[in-house]
Amino acid sequence: MNLNEAVKKTKEVSGQMPGKKWEIYQRLTDLVEEVGELANAIQVEEGWKSQKRSKSELIDSVCDSLYSLFCIAAIYKRLALTSRDSCYASAL
Repeated sequence: MNLNEAVKKTKEVSGQMPGKKWEIYQRLTDLVEEVGELANAIQVEEGWKSQKRSKSELIDSVCDSLYSLFCIAAIYKRLALTSRDSCYASAL
């Protein structure tokens, strides 16, 4: 799956979520939150913070950050990305 396909699949998945559709401001706020959790996971992984202070697993944080980025990309529909392989699809 290339990145354009991942963006398309993410849009399909996010469209199935219940509740009000998120716009760019909600998506951007969500991305900031997910990047913060990614930073925390890296700090725990590197031993700068104890496991007790972990908010999420590193792989989950990476996937959540990608999901948020791809949702934003789907809103703007201006992405022309190419990639031979993507492990993102397996996380959906």
